[in-house]
Amino acid sequence: MNGNSGHTAVLAGDQLIIYGGQGGPEDCTGGVCGDSWSIPISGPDSCPANCSGQGSCEFGFCTCDTGFLGDDCEAQTCPGSKCAYDYSLHFISCSYCSGNGNCLANGTCVCEVGWGGKACDSLHCPGSCSGHGSCKLGGRCECDSGFYGADCFVVGCPNNCTVWSDDVTSGTNGDCIVERSPPCCGVEPSCTKTDSSPSPCTSRPDPDGTVTPFTVSATCVCADQYTGDDCSKFTFDVVIRNNV
Repeated sequence: MNGNSGHTAVLAGDQLIIYGGQGGPEDCTGGVCGDSWSIPISGPDSCPANCSGQGSCEFGFCTCDTGFLGDDCEAQTCPGSKCAYDYSLHFISCSYCSGNGNCLANGTCVCEVGWGGKACDSLHCPGSCSGHGSCKLGGRCECDSGFYGADCFVVGCPNNCTVWSDDVTSGTNGDCIVERSPPCCGVEPSCTKTDSSPSPCTSRPDPDGTVTPFTVSATCVCADQYTGDDCSKFTFDVVIRNNV
């Protein structure tokens, strides 16, 4: 095409005809040019890169074969991806990885925070909430009663075995003893696995990892002068009450 402007375009079958145009007197007689071009809007020559040999050309759009995606069908399809074609506006809109991630050229989804699965179509929380909570939108764990932490792995005793404090120091009326089955691989609450860990054992799950099923309990072992599930009662009060 030349540098003239103001051309007219009409659609004739599968050809876009561009003609006329305006230019200077030195370029066109009377300022009106006789330019004329014909551009195919269907067939292989009308699509980017001829659809890379991995799709069909329809009115300038590549309709990609199964397993391929993109304007020119060059990229591999990621799970949960699809494209919509607007022929009237000559526009293609693609959604990748269920709309919850980015699609790499090798066909792998990189999910946004809070989503998981090959197609990024399932909620994903740290450590799958360790099996002791519910995964909510945004990748947040809602822990079951008695469980804590971003991944719900930490377990607490009733009322934290009753905390006390004075002007000088503070403490609890008992010790919280956590028992897991399989046993903790290391020290609570991380339970980090070491060479000396028992086998099998329970370790805190990796944020993106799977959870090995385990059971856990937390019990208060009260100091001598305290009793009750949470060590909140004085022993002598209970003895007196039981003997009245």
